[in-house]
Amino acid sequence: MTAVELAEWLRARRPRLRVIDVRTASEFAAYHIPGAEHVPLDRLAATRFADDETVVLYSELGVHGAQAWVVLRALGARRVFFLRNGLHEWLDDVMSPTIAADAPAEAQAGFAHTAELSRWFGGTPRRVSSSAAGSEEMPVTRRRGC
Repeated sequence: MTAVELAEWLRARRPRLRVIDVRTASEFAAYHIPGAEHVPLDRLAATRFADDETVVLYSELGVHGAQAWVVLRALGARRVFFLRNGLHEWLDDVMSPTIAADAPAEAQAGFAHTAELSRWFGGTPRRVSSSAAGSEEMPVTRRRGC
């Protein structure tokens, strides 16, 4: 799943959603997605998940999140997803999304939704010049989510 999809689920407070960070304790302590639980990969198989829960797993770049997905699927979990490019995608696409100031209107419209979602999580969406030499930050209204 994408980081923007996860952000939409979190903002909507999707019922029975569990977001699981499988990174190390120190990585989790340094930063994690709002509302995430820390369950290291080596303890995942011993963790209980209800049949009606939707579980989203993530790691730094997505590799361990994908491994965790395989583990839970092998254990019979059916509503399991992983953040395809891990925490890096969350940081890039939710917390710091950018778009070229001269992007096509369709892209601008899509970015407006992403920017609003980003601000909800305290992110900083930006419009940048097409040369990326300078950037003009959009006004940011900070609000803490989840």
